[in-house]
Amino acid sequence: MALMDAQNTRIEALLQKTKQQQYKLDKQSLQIKSLQSKVNLLIPFHLKDNKTQSPKWRINLKKSFSHANQSQNASMESAQTQRLPVDCQQLFLEGERSSGLFQIQPPGAQPFKVHCDMTAEGAWTVIQRRVDGSVDFDQLWEAYKNGFGDLNGDFWLGLEKIYSIVQNRRYNLLIELEDWEGEKQLIQFLFSLGEENTAYTLSLLGPVSGELENAVGDFRQLPFSTRDQDHDLKADTNCAKHLSGGWWFSSCGHANLNGKYFRSIPRQRHERKQGIFWKTWKGRLDQSYFLWSTDAGLMSSLSPCTEARKRTSELHLEPIATALRCLECLGAQNALDAPWGKRPILPLQPKSSDWDILA
Repeated sequence: MALMDAQNTRIEALLQKTKQQQYKLDKQSLQIKSLQSKVNLLIPFHLKDNKTQSPKWRINLKKSFSHANQSQNASMESAQTQRLPVDCQQLFLEGERSSGLFQIQPPGAQPFKVHCDMTAEGAWTVIQRRVDGSVDFDQLWEAYKNGFGDLNGDFWLGLEKIYSIVQNRRYNLLIELEDWEGEKQLIQFLFSLGEENTAYTLSLLGPVSGELENAVGDFRQLPFSTRDQDHDLKADTNCAKHLSGGWWFSSCGHANLNGKYFRSIPRQRHERKQGIFWKTWKGRLDQSYFLWSTDAGLMSSLSPCTEARKRTSELHLEPIATALRCLECLGAQNALDAPWGKRPILPLQPKSSDWDILA
């Protein structure tokens, strides 16, 4: 059933793209016919006033129209090839359905690669992943700022890149955790991130959803800390040095998804403190609390139609194209409020505001 739903979604996406292409072709055909009509109107007058002149003017006129049309098409194609998506959700809205590595370019930033997790209803821009312990996360500030690891495996995208993505619109942060027994838990919340001069302060802005209880902070502002830049809220302790890895620490004991990746349970208590943990789920020092994998990703918190209007405006598309994108995205409404693999596909009645683009 899931496979059929996915196939139906792909078919719907292809149909919508076909409609858009047909609309563009029809519009170009009308423009060509209009130009031909103007040329036909000019020919009799030109012949009447220039009976003795060479008919080369016809060839020159046709060449002019052809050259103008080619130049316009070339400039449009050039603009399209140069414009990169701002995040994975834009790729989804443009029809991409395969997870993997893609190049994006948030406004004001240089292009960089990200891992996009595509689902049937939306796309997440992955900012952190721990799956096999192949990368040492006990890094200094510059590494956490710029990013490190392998985008196909364990990695940290980089605080500056994360900030460049989220600074221009609101985003949901999704965290998915899995223990060594294969049990998964998720949490999602609306958040904002400050720039470097605020130590990339994390602020929770909206209600928390998901099975996990919040272990980041009770809607407080938490600066990011590493062992060489201590910004945590515990005055007498450097939490990053004490626990290992960089994180938005409050008082050291609630969560650290960038701690050491243990393949077996350490015997010493002080070593166990340095592992990956989420206190509200598995406790703090119990032997069962160690996590096997973590994922953290971003998705715009705008409604699908609002997102479609914004994206198509940025791409300078016609209103009908915006409408088609909106219709394509209406089924993704629930995706913005549900995590990976658990998004229900429900019948959706569009809001009246969603149809404003058709007016």
